[in-house]
Amino acid sequence: MIRDLRVGVPSVLFLLMLGACDPGSIPSVASVRDSAGVTLVENHPGEGPLAYIARLDSSYLRIGVLEGDPAYIFSSVVGLRGLDGGGVLVAESQARELRVYDASGSHVRTFGGRGDGPGEFASLSGLVGLSGDTVWAWDSRSRRLTSYLTSGELIGTVTSAGDPGGRIRELHRLSDGTYVALSRWGSGLTSSRESQDLAVVRDTIVLRRLDATLQELDTIAVLPSSESLRESQITSRNQTAANGEIRTVMSGSIRQTERPFGRTSYYHPRLPGVVTATNDSYEWIVRALDGSVRLISRVPDFNRPISTGRVTELRDWFLSNGTSPERMREAFEDFPLPDLAPAFGPIRVDPRGRVWLAEYKAVPNTASIWIVFSPDGQLLGQVEVPPGLEVHEIGDDYLLGVQRDEFDVPYVLRFRLVEI
Repeated sequence: MIRDLRVGVPSVLFLLMLGACDPGSIPSVASVRDSAGVTLVENHPGEGPLAYIARLDSSYLRIGVLEGDPAYIFSSVVGLRGLDGGGVLVAESQARELRVYDASGSHVRTFGGRGDGPGEFASLSGLVGLSGDTVWAWDSRSRRLTSYLTSGELIGTVTSAGDPGGRIRELHRLSDGTYVALSRWGSGLTSSRESQDLAVVRDTIVLRRLDATLQELDTIAVLPSSESLRESQITSRNQTAANGEIRTVMSGSIRQTERPFGRTSYYHPRLPGVVTATNDSYEWIVRALDGSVRLISRVPDFNRPISTGRVTELRDWFLSNGTSPERMREAFEDFPLPDLAPAFGPIRVDPRGRVWLAEYKAVPNTASIWIVFSPDGQLLGQVEVPPGLEVHEIGDDYLLGVQRDEFDVPYVLRFRLVEI
């Protein structure tokens, strides 16, 4: 058996432990008011650094290998869940498998797999939920929800009859047995005549609540999705029909690339509702499952302009990753950059209901700070993680994530989360 199970002390964690005792850190001050049943919280962190409220323990579990036993090779991890006793459940999309590892990182079992039969996946889009020894997983291509025991035994499947609100890309199970579904609406081609157009576009995210049979109950929110540069190439040609009539036939294609400092929206279920946020500004919202707004939390001081240094840093990163000078000119010069940098990255919610927002970084996979808020919207402090760690789940006393090495190979990491 070949596997890589490391216990070590990343340098960033050593710095974190030093920073946790920083005497210059100060608490945040919040003003709270109620407006027509909506709680508004405005946080003012002051001039000093934020206090560290937790740290990752210096010992951690790392699962994965560059080559060797396929049970330890990851290509595209689309879901992680912590198991009782310190184990990890992994959803590996490319292999279309669910894998169970124990607290030592040893592979215990694999279930799922490629196929269209019961318990198999045409595509494995992600983990939907874990409750006790039952796990749910979503196949967006087959529009099928599958439940298993963590022992690998198939329980059953539910197939969505149709998606009038758009194809379901992500699905999350709530503890009451209902689901939060994410769909995306695209803006499509940007011209109706023969042309080659480049434009800044922003698709739409739709969040809906579904019942146990995947039928829609409510629309929770309609949010702006990611900004991108989209090139629509539309051509026309004349075609002669059998009766001699000449018709004009239009055809087109779309090429889409990331926009520098492109803004987007994030969400995370949190009973009795869903946390949503659009990073045009530093604000997050708690919505009830019927879509009504219950709480708004803001940190105006965290809205910051895009500095010249950040622009240079991102240009250099694009060039180092093979972006052509022509595309660079289009991305940075043909369209004005936003006035403000995106305010934050992804959102997570821990079992206590605390809301975690990742620090925004212009260069991907370099963020290491997460800002933490209380369930009632007040700024608590920060937590530092290794740079480039994609955080999947924050538990009561652990944090699960994925980190890639210099060969772009993903590894699963489980850290013990220690309150300060």
